[in-house]
Amino acid sequence: MKIKLNGKAVVIILSITFILIALFTSTYALFTNEEESPNVNSYNTGLLSIIATSKSKNISLDSVLPMTDANGILTEPYTFTITNVLIILFVSSFQILDYQFNLKLLSICDAETTISQLYIKVQIDDSETVYNLSEINSILKENVTLKAGESMDVKLRVWLSIDTTNDQIGKTFKSQIVADGKAVYTETNDDITLAAHINSLYTADDTATNNGVVYTLDTEDQLMKDVAGNVRYYGANTTYDTDGTTVTNEIKNYIYFNCETYPDTNCEKWRIIGVFDDKLKLIKNTYLEQYSWDYKPNTSSTVSNNWANATLNSLLNDTYYYSGTASYYNANTTPTTISFTSTGIKEKTRNLISDSDWYLGKTDAVEVYSNDIYYMERSGETSTGKIALPYASDYGYAADLNMCQNKTLNTYNDETQCIPYNWMATSFTTEEVWLLNPASSKSWITFAVSNRALNQYSASNKFYVYPTLYLDPKVVFVSGDGSEGNPYRIMLAQ
Repeated sequence: MKIKLNGKAVVIILSITFILIALFTSTYALFTNEEESPNVNSYNTGLLSIIATSKSKNISLDSVLPMTDANGILTEPYTFTITNVLIILFVSSFQILDYQFNLKLLSICDAETTISQLYIKVQIDDSETVYNLSEINSILKENVTLKAGESMDVKLRVWLSIDTTNDQIGKTFKSQIVADGKAVYTETNDDITLAAHINSLYTADDTATNNGVVYTLDTEDQLMKDVAGNVRYYGANTTYDTDGTTVTNEIKNYIYFNCETYPDTNCEKWRIIGVFDDKLKLIKNTYLEQYSWDYKPNTSSTVSNNWANATLNSLLNDTYYYSGTASYYNANTTPTTISFTSTGIKEKTRNLISDSDWYLGKTDAVEVYSNDIYYMERSGETSTGKIALPYASDYGYAADLNMCQNKTLNTYNDETQCIPYNWMATSFTTEEVWLLNPASSKSWITFAVSNRALNQYSASNKFYVYPTLYLDPKVVFVSGDGSEGNPYRIMLAQ
């Protein structure tokens, strides 16, 4: 950097690099004390990972002269992101840790050869105030607390003051941006469940009226409350303006699940249906294959819509759940071998799934609204299990009811008003998909989504299967924003 002061040409070097102060380059382990943690006895140790990512080119002041503050704040900023990513040491014993730190710009040169901090000007995050480093004691940000899973962007501009004096000629300024802090544990960390996080996102800003029921919507997060007050995701990843142009509006209900280790090693992407009784309800984002809902050719009752004894119930809760192999009468009198050894539920995932009562209320209605069939589903017997199928009401409430307005579920195949505005419809294949709902008048009939509309079929048919389940209420939110590119990450708290 060439600088001309009082007629003399000099060279002053100023370079800034970002480093992360932590053991093993990117992480450090710690024990907290009672002063930092009023609940210290509840855990032993955690591992905190702070990641810094540059979002722009490095600061370069080559061939730049000392400048006024008015010109300095117009220079291109250096932007970087700091993320508090939780890494789990022990699945059976961990806590989420916040990171409390100061962000500093520290000189790494000998004081005698370093440009005085009086002449190094900085602006942080487009603030109206410009500082020199001596004013702020090299601290760019002070007492920042970054919660687990959260990120923060920092924008920094640095320039040489117009008031730089001749005695700085020949000196250099080399520095590092340092995140200098500690991990802290607070009682509130225990309560960061993903279900609570999603509930906290919900802020109603609109309504939809369907079948005389007024629903409240959070259009920003695409969350709604159903007729019973459960928070659900609704709408579609693609919406359409009135002039026909396409607008991408991603529903952020993706979650890493069925991982080899948590939070994100060798995972599948599932979708969150919503929050029910403080438990997250998930559906697999891809189908297993086509299987009979129930078919037992060597029994007196060959086909039944009794889910408790259905062959698909056994296939999901035994063979698929334990990643096993089974002989299955798949709409055929000769059994076939079904194997989930590589595609079933992994061992680390099983303790995240809740035993749940699945409602089995019966009806024959297909010309029915979401609110009506929701209560019909809950009017009958229950069957306890880990894994089942989506309800007809899940499919109905996945639609944007302001677009798919006053439509009964047997008309949800409307290609203009309904299909493009229903995330579950766009996830399903266009062929038949099994639902959990049994029919009432015939003991062998069950419900399915057929070409995106509700219909009834014999349980012996082979339709696509999308496993559906509830997570343990103690599943905690680790990180992620629910987008397809950054799914939610979870762990099971103890």
